[in-house]
Amino acid sequence: MTRQERAAQRREAILEAAAHTFTQKGYSGASIKDIAEAAEVADGTIYNYFTNKEALLLALFDRLVAADQVGDRLTAALDTDVDTFIAGYFGAHLARVRENYDLFRAVIPEILATPDLRDRYYQGFVAPLLRAAEDHLHKRSDVHPVDGEQMARVLYALFFGLLSLRILGDEAIQPGEETDARLLATIQQLFTQGLAAD
Repeated sequence: MTRQERAAQRREAILEAAAHTFTQKGYSGASIKDIAEAAEVADGTIYNYFTNKEALLLALFDRLVAADQVGDRLTAALDTDVDTFIAGYFGAHLARVRENYDLFRAVIPEILATPDLRDRYYQGFVAPLLRAAEDHLHKRSDVHPVDGEQMARVLYALFFGLLSLRILGDEAIQPGEETDARLLATIQQLFTQGLAAD
């Protein structure tokens, strides 16, 4: 194993330890020492990979939301119909939350409450996602003309609002494959058929 491979493996182990610790103790209640103990490394070793606890949190969040894959997912969706686009856009997000719900629940409140984290999250993930969605909406010829800037935000707000309701404990939408399938069907109906009866 090369030195780079060992470093990558160590970084991943630290991230896994941070995820476990944040889930168990919450972000505020977790310390670098706690994370180091969970990763079975010295406290100082963590600082070789991450400048501070905030950097760990953001690295975890990047992994959770797969920010580097968002543009590719939306580009691929250009060749699909509206139903498939909606299913892909929301389905991927819902599945990721379902698979990592405890961690999302631990980190989202901290990101919202901390100005620096909030800004870095917005600039690093939300803003690029909104730009990609705007671009995607402008290129579609099979939807009604819409204000792409506003619609991109409505789409993201719908997902983020559902996530927030889950974190608040709304029993009707707690993570589960069946629940997510029902949510996805409702979202597709809303965007493709609207609310008004014919």
